[in-house]
Amino acid sequence: MIGRDEDRGGRAATGPEDLGRVLDEADALPSLVPSQIGGRPCWQRTWADHHPSWSPWVVTVRSDDGRLQAMAALAHQRQGGVRRIVALGHTSTDAIGFPATSTDAAHRLADTVADHLLSLRGDWYLHLHQLVADDPTGQRLTDRLGASTVPGWPCPTTRFHEGRDLAAYTSRNYRAQARHKWNRLVRAGTDPRVELATRPDEVAGWLEAIEPTWRRRDTELGGRSRLDDPREAAFVRDLVMRHAAVGQVEVAVLVADGEVAAYSVSFLDRTAYRQWNKHHDSRWADYRPGQVLDARLLERVLADEAFDEFDWMAGDEPYKHRAATDVVDTVHVHAGRGLLASARRWAPPVRARVRAEMRARPGLEQAWTRAKVRGRRLGGAWRSTP
Repeated sequence: MIGRDEDRGGRAATGPEDLGRVLDEADALPSLVPSQIGGRPCWQRTWADHHPSWSPWVVTVRSDDGRLQAMAALAHQRQGGVRRIVALGHTSTDAIGFPATSTDAAHRLADTVADHLLSLRGDWYLHLHQLVADDPTGQRLTDRLGASTVPGWPCPTTRFHEGRDLAAYTSRNYRAQARHKWNRLVRAGTDPRVELATRPDEVAGWLEAIEPTWRRRDTELGGRSRLDDPREAAFVRDLVMRHAAVGQVEVAVLVADGEVAAYSVSFLDRTAYRQWNKHHDSRWADYRPGQVLDARLLERVLADEAFDEFDWMAGDEPYKHRAATDVVDTVHVHAGRGLLASARRWAPPVRARVRAEMRARPGLEQAWTRAKVRGRRLGGAWRSTP
């Protein structure tokens, strides 16, 4: 267990009592770096419940009168003699940040985490996946630990700074293509319609209906689907349904000929509409159902004054940038002590450099992609991660 003590005005704590109480308290904290849905209590509790081998580690900084000023929700476990530390919700979230009311509080938080890690006996390895690049806690922690960083997946988003008209955020060609493909579906006699579900019973029904498309498209793109792992599938379903129970999920489905042509699973995160997962059925690819659905959703969200942002979430796909006004940059942070931790720390930057070289040589990159897909299909669990 990572011990309890106080240092630099911060406190490190473990246990479910801290997890529940402090997560709720931090969720209401006015922060320098606004948190996304993945940094909120419902998401973090769900992840903790489905990953019992990880022990939560909550680090807080408080004022003299006990008010919360900064918080880091982390988790740790021992793997092969190495203490591994990650953010609560590791790899399931698109962007993480550490809530802090001021730069001073953020730095005190980073110093507390760093002091605890540096005081641990034995080898340890810290991996912060998809950390918001300008998060002050993360920046200070990187400096204190001499961590290495690798660019993460950017998060394109459309912020409604230019009014509520779709034309302000999309090109004439984009809108014309979406209308043309919709009209093609109509002329083909497919009776297209967009179904929206927010009630838990409706969300559950559509989750079951879209699962074959989700699995099939994942496999086409990467050789395997996250839903192939029963534990991951259970986590995904529970994550969506817990948020649906509090009115924070919308499932949108483009139905054609009675089939799922495309779907979107989004989280309603206060004033942000965050599109978390979207796929189309490749059998309908000629009709560009994903673009048709996106155009309809973007127009619908613009018409709803409750939202001021359509977040396309992590991924650098071109379709996201066609309507994006901003991009949230992220990094993967790696630090540690010991031979194994050092290997894990330096492997990601080496992979990033190799990938950059391959991007400069399209033929080599295509060959590597084909090899990865074959490897995933033959080896099952083998996969490459950033």
